[in-house]
Amino acid sequence: MIREGKDGSLCMYWRGKLICSYPLNYDMEPTRKCREGRPDEFFISQADNIILQMMRITGFTIKEQINHYKLICNDTYERKMKGEGIWSSDYELFGVAIYALRKLRFIDDDLHVNDGIAFFPKYKRKNKSII
Repeated sequence: MIREGKDGSLCMYWRGKLICSYPLNYDMEPTRKCREGRPDEFFISQADNIILQMMRITGFTIKEQINHYKLICNDTYERKMKGEGIWSSDYELFGVAIYALRKLRFIDDDLHVNDGIAFFPKYKRKNKSII
């Protein structure tokens, strides 16, 4: 299901399947007063932070990080296909993993969305005039 906001929607795909969707006017951290914004900005900042922390603290190489993020995406995909419950925190972790894979150049920014991110504008319905 695509969740559409007033500015459109952010959709994330893995293996050609829509995994999650966020409205572009949706606040990712409603309990915190320090940040309001779009979900893409949230995912970009979290992906940058996690990539740096994994390099500094754990010493993971880029190849190991890519494998770790792919594992997160594959796990979420399998749970979605089996119809198992997925929490909102799992969707956020999936989004951070997708953005990290994009940042590490594993996912290309192309028009054919099989794995990755797509922005869609707000769907405007045509008004039908009654005669």
